[in-house]
Amino acid sequence: MSLDWLHNKLNAMSFWKDLKNAFSGKDPNQAFKESIQQEQQQILDSKDKEGVRDKIIGSKAFFTKQIDKVQKRIVQMKQEYDEDKAVNKPDFDFSAYFISFNIKYFQLIQAKYSRGDGVKTILTDCAVLMETVTNFWTPDTDYSDGGDMDFMDLINALSLGILADIDKKYFEELGKVMQEKNFSDFIIDYLLNTQLSDYHIGEELQVPDSKSLQLLSEITKEENKNEAVKKLKLYLDKYYYTLESLDYEYNTHKFENGRNFYGYWCWEAGALVKIKGLDDGILRNNQFYPYDFVHWKDKDTNKSKKTYFFE
Repeated sequence: MSLDWLHNKLNAMSFWKDLKNAFSGKDPNQAFKESIQQEQQQILDSKDKEGVRDKIIGSKAFFTKQIDKVQKRIVQMKQEYDEDKAVNKPDFDFSAYFISFNIKYFQLIQAKYSRGDGVKTILTDCAVLMETVTNFWTPDTDYSDGGDMDFMDLINALSLGILADIDKKYFEELGKVMQEKNFSDFIIDYLLNTQLSDYHIGEELQVPDSKSLQLLSEITKEENKNEAVKKLKLYLDKYYYTLESLDYEYNTHKFENGRNFYGYWCWEAGALVKIKGLDDGILRNNQFYPYDFVHWKDKDTNKSKKTYFFE
């Protein structure tokens, strides 16, 4: 039996197989097409993850969808706010608007950072976030029990303001509101004091039973930098991603295809690293630590030209 005969035999078998597949409705090139499709999908998946900081869902397309959704809602809310402001008296209570603005701007910042956006493109959003806090932490509300606002929302706003190097006027206005109401909390006062050197720091915690806030308080008081960063690592590893710390944000990536998930960034950890001048090498790979936001460059750009958003 010659090799030529065998080669011709195999070609004939392939011909009849292709002919049979053609009459049976099967594409003889289906396996090849599926292989190409798989390779193309792998390339698309790789591009979708490229540059994304979030490692939990890790999809640029996902966070783009979240950002678009939030931005559209902010535009609607701003239009509603402007319309109400035009017809109501100056002493009308707009606090409900600002609570909603605070939630949406925080989601926007989280999602942009998670997607991998440049930090300098997020700085203005941080200033607006601080502005929303000041506008609903008004002297007309009783904050003797910590207020209706989730306590970590205030810490997040202050931490982002510190990380973004926003103008001191935002801290001054918030501090003025809190002093007028005699509101004091050790951690909040400490964060304000880092920006306003004469701001008085109270001794008590508004939420004294919180283990995470107790540890956070210890870190602020720790003078040894090595010990401080070790405690901060403990905070990130054991105390941050909990129901107590994250409240309604906890586990949102698991529900309704992540509809309410924007990222789990621990902004207070970044703020303390910046304030205390800590070496955060051991924190860099923690999935909740916003390393890039702590180390962004050319900070003076976008710093002093911001005007108020709610005028």
